[in-house]
Amino acid sequence: MKTEIAKKAQGILTHRLVIGSFFVYIINNHILQVYFPSWITGKLSGFAWLFFAPYAILFLATLLLPEKINVNSKFQTAVFVLVGIIFALIKTNTALNQAFVNTLEKIIRTPAQIIVDPSDSLSLIALAWSFYFWKNYYPTKTRLSFSRNLLFLGIFSIFTLADAAAQDYGITHIETHGDNVIAYSTYFSYISYDGGFTWDEQEGSSGYGYSKPEDLKPLENGLLQAHLSNTSEIEISTDGGETWDVEYQIEPSTQAQRSYYLQNSEGNPYFEQGPFDIKLDKSSGNIIFAMGHEGVLIRQPDAKWVWVNVGTYQRVAPSNFGLLVSILWGEGLLGLASGVLVFSTISLKLFRQKKIWLFFVILGWVGLGTSLVINQPALSGGGYGLTYAIIVVFVALVIPFGLGIQNFGLALVNEKLQKFGIYVGGTFSLFILPYILWLVDIIPAYETAMLIAIASQFIPITIGLIATSSLPKTENPNE
Repeated sequence: MKTEIAKKAQGILTHRLVIGSFFVYIINNHILQVYFPSWITGKLSGFAWLFFAPYAILFLATLLLPEKINVNSKFQTAVFVLVGIIFALIKTNTALNQAFVNTLEKIIRTPAQIIVDPSDSLSLIALAWSFYFWKNYYPTKTRLSFSRNLLFLGIFSIFTLADAAAQDYGITHIETHGDNVIAYSTYFSYISYDGGFTWDEQEGSSGYGYSKPEDLKPLENGLLQAHLSNTSEIEISTDGGETWDVEYQIEPSTQAQRSYYLQNSEGNPYFEQGPFDIKLDKSSGNIIFAMGHEGVLIRQPDAKWVWVNVGTYQRVAPSNFGLLVSILWGEGLLGLASGVLVFSTISLKLFRQKKIWLFFVILGWVGLGTSLVINQPALSGGGYGLTYAIIVVFVALVIPFGLGIQNFGLALVNEKLQKFGIYVGGTFSLFILPYILWLVDIIPAYETAMLIAIASQFIPITIGLIATSSLPKTENPNE
């Protein structure tokens, strides 16, 4: 008797190999492609998706049409074939790719993006492997968890759609309509009635759609002309291009500025240095430059230049410390966790019975290191990194209470270590200082600040170990 497709689809979704491929897909899309972009990470998601996607589709199909599908043995083969054909077409044919994306956008009601890349067809190897695995798989459990499979299907759908969200480069296109100026991002459009100085979001109007910024086209409007002479100098000519003057020098955004833009933008933000478009508003005489996540830059007829916010897209100057410091919430939490972990590490040597708490201290340090090196909260867009930092802090705070911190207060009272709070505060200050210097661009690279922050923690650990070297060991009151 043949195994019913529904039972088979329900069982295979919980197989460790299928679940493993799903996690490879998530980790590659949201971590590896972000921090370690390469040809391999560019293809890995396609391999993983094509391996588990047919199983999710088969499971969904058995929910919608159970009677027809369960008796049709050819249906399973058709699913694999159709997945392969559709994947190959939208990866190799621009017109079909756009048609599919347009349909997807109507369904999910947000701009979507699927990159045309014929080399992704190599991923079809995984589909063949997936089909072979399907044909040779038979469920061994008599009772399968339907609700668990339904939950897996929901998670699969969410992460697939999350990967399809179109990248938003900020304000990349500008158009003039009579006396009005319209600025477009991927998701939104804004209108200005005063030459670009103030902007209102157009209600009921969508953005420009996904469009990766291209080379900037110069402005040529009779005697008044403008172009970008290199990556940062804007030249203006008022005599039809006979002579040119460098009127404005664009300072490239620092790493901290770029992180701020990405953390405070909606959708799927992606940063590239502007300008992306130039338009002349004839009614005001203003030349308007589309500057991506930094809003717009306006050159007035009297040759004065001004930055203007467009909706949530705004330029944050490196000197605006108050706004920039907001991106360090995750690092602040990790600094607190580090202070607690340093204190807990020193406290361990005061107890004879410490194996279980040694495990938790090591676990806390591993979590802290992982969050610092891989998640990097300030660079993560404020999502995964900040969430992970909160988890690390929670684990770290559990440790000192487990060790009996109320009793340590008595054990550690001496001239060098008076209070737990002061010690943790000092450790936190050492930890966060390199990140503050990174904010103000004294330390240009986040990775350098991270390494200094990690190295700085050896200072309070060394001081603490020396300060407690003469104290006797005691029993852990919680064991």
